[in-house]
Amino acid sequence: MIYAAVILAALWLLQIVFLDNYYKSMKQSRLLKAGQLVTAKLGQDDFESFAENLAFENNMSIEVLSIDEQSIYSIDTMGRGSIIGVVFGHQYYSGLPAVPPNAPDEGKDAVKSPSIIQMKTTVQRYYQQLINGEITSFTHVFSSPFQKSGDKSNGSEMLLWGSIVNTAQGDRYVIFLNANLDPLRSTTDILKSQLLYIILFLILTAFGMSWFISRRLARPITDITESAKRLAEGDYTPNFQGGGFEEIDHLAETLNYAAAGLSRVEGLRRELVANVSHDLRTPLTMIKAYAEMMRDLTGDNKVKREEQLTVIITETDRLSALVSDLLDISRIEEGAQTLQCTEYDLVAQVQETITQFGPLSQEYSFIVNAPDKVIVNADRDKVGQVIHNIMTNAINYSGDDKKITVNITPNDEKTLVEIIDNGEGIPPEEIERIWERYYRARFHKRPTTGTGLGLSIVKSVLTMHGARFGVKSTVGQGSNFWFEL
Repeated sequence: MIYAAVILAALWLLQIVFLDNYYKSMKQSRLLKAGQLVTAKLGQDDFESFAENLAFENNMSIEVLSIDEQSIYSIDTMGRGSIIGVVFGHQYYSGLPAVPPNAPDEGKDAVKSPSIIQMKTTVQRYYQQLINGEITSFTHVFSSPFQKSGDKSNGSEMLLWGSIVNTAQGDRYVIFLNANLDPLRSTTDILKSQLLYIILFLILTAFGMSWFISRRLARPITDITESAKRLAEGDYTPNFQGGGFEEIDHLAETLNYAAAGLSRVEGLRRELVANVSHDLRTPLTMIKAYAEMMRDLTGDNKVKREEQLTVIITETDRLSALVSDLLDISRIEEGAQTLQCTEYDLVAQVQETITQFGPLSQEYSFIVNAPDKVIVNADRDKVGQVIHNIMTNAINYSGDDKKITVNITPNDEKTLVEIIDNGEGIPPEEIERIWERYYRARFHKRPTTGTGLGLSIVKSVLTMHGARFGVKSTVGQGSNFWFEL
């Protein structure tokens, strides 16, 4: 409706309020252009035919006078209603032509009217200014000399343009062009009447278009809103429909993608809860069982008691590692962790990590291919966590040879770290997903050590470092986890 109101206001201003000014401006522009054409053509052989055609095409009168008040050329296409027909003639007095002898009685009587006298005086002033070189051209609007008193419907205004011309031959001429400014009252009345119908049409059209477009836009948005409410309540099955509008289609596609992602995360969350519950229950059960055995059976048997205490400590460490990993993921997701980068020896850190595996370092074969010393700039604790988690993953999925190879290769600006096992390998369709939070491969074994959350932590820590990382794997041959520092 605002748009329709703006259109109506523009039409009203252009066709009613400013129509008269626009019409006068247009007529003045045309008269000025015609005057320039006459000025350029004056003195040429075809001037008279050119001036006659120009006068009839533009419904105007043309008068060319010499400096000694002689009429060089005159054409009046407007009859008694022109300034040239009333003021100018072929006999002169006081520097201006008089009414021609063959003029109609109305024209002779009009010469005596006050409006004609005033018009002659004004033209006389312009004429003298042109002759004296005070001005080079002028434009003036006169009231019609034949307009009766109080009768505005039959009268009009008249536009007079004049200019002094200096020819190449050294002659000087005064040119007058005269055209009617037709009354626009009747035209304005017609336009006002038409605008009433236009207003009614635009209002009805605006209402109709608003209703149609709003219904087309509102229906898919309403459907998307209802589906979004179901999504917020935990129902991940809604299918968002766009409705044919590009922006709404993009919104629907994004929401469908988000719903699929939330559904996948919800499934992984449930699996995580189940896995964590299992990982918590098993060590707790063992701790309780061995503690009861110590209380009820072992007694003073020191050897048995030491074995049972070792199991309790080992299972307690597993619980502590599980809680630590859960806390690390929570802190990383919240952005609470920051990097404390220093320069340190990466080779020494890898050796320390292998030592941390304790009895496993006796059971498994760890091969380190590296220089004696490699200095890197990184957060030592977090990189240690990365190495520990990747090694834990390699141990859990290593082959029968139980061999883990660590390659450290320094380059110009980067150091490449590779941790390789000869185990089961990863199917191509699962490689991208192994880094996801809470994801566990379908071929997952319960780890000897670790929690199953390690690779998600690896991804987060290396991303914080801005490091490149990835995995190359072939099913049945093993995997190569690598990253750069």
